[in-house]
Amino acid sequence: MAFTSYFPQKIFYPLIFVAQSSVYTHSFFITNFIAKKRLWLNAKFKKRLVCTLVMFILSPLLYADVLLNSDTVNDWQKDCRRCSVDVEFDVNEGEVIQLNTKFGYARLRQSFVNAGDLPMAKWRWVVDEGTEQGVQIYLRVDFQPKRLQQGDDSKDTAIKQNSKDALAIYYVWDKSAALGVAYRKQGRHFIVVSGARTDFGKWQSVERSLTSDVDLLTSTSGVYLPSSFQFGLGDPEQQKVVGKAYIKGLSVRYPSGVQQDPNEISSGIPVTATNE
Repeated sequence: MAFTSYFPQKIFYPLIFVAQSSVYTHSFFITNFIAKKRLWLNAKFKKRLVCTLVMFILSPLLYADVLLNSDTVNDWQKDCRRCSVDVEFDVNEGEVIQLNTKFGYARLRQSFVNAGDLPMAKWRWVVDEGTEQGVQIYLRVDFQPKRLQQGDDSKDTAIKQNSKDALAIYYVWDKSAALGVAYRKQGRHFIVVSGARTDFGKWQSVERSLTSDVDLLTSTSGVYLPSSFQFGLGDPEQQKVVGKAYIKGLSVRYPSGVQQDPNEISSGIPVTATNE
């Protein structure tokens, strides 16, 4: 009897335990892995949820004003002679705005009220048809002194719009100039954002710190604010232009502490022609 009780307790039961362990080892590790994986996914989901809530809370501080796209183009003033302004569909870009002229001109203009510090304008455009020299398309940004936009004793809006203190910057696609060059011509300020080496039919993305650009060109600091935008085909002085271009859109955002890359604009402003 002693031998019979000793054998199952000391030899048989341990063998059964080892056999069971060998059978359930894989399922044990798989179950443990799945449990850890579930915990990791839950942690990742919680992290994403927290990030989403933070972005939702901060969204008013990070928003961008969409000024021009296929939905808002009809809100812009059109100055058109022998031209067409249409919404087209591009396979890669989606809905875009086409400007097309046949010995005429096409311009889109919209007034603007600045809603934050350090406004940055962003847009995409492409020129399909044009000339091998000169300005193909431009974005004109008009500026006014901050005191006029924030209110003063002037009551006549026309006086404000035609104030001698007002100025404009033309951001241009210029086939005659190098990318990043800033110059002045006939009293106008130009900055080349798509230059001589830019090919026709190739989409270009542009983002400019309007405050940095106007401060550099006028040697001021925080004096001017943007007051209107205008897209146009060809040189601003020309009344007869043959060309075709597309605009993806224009938006303005207000990041804090933005710094303009000094390599994006030349520090010296050559004067090619003046008519002050």
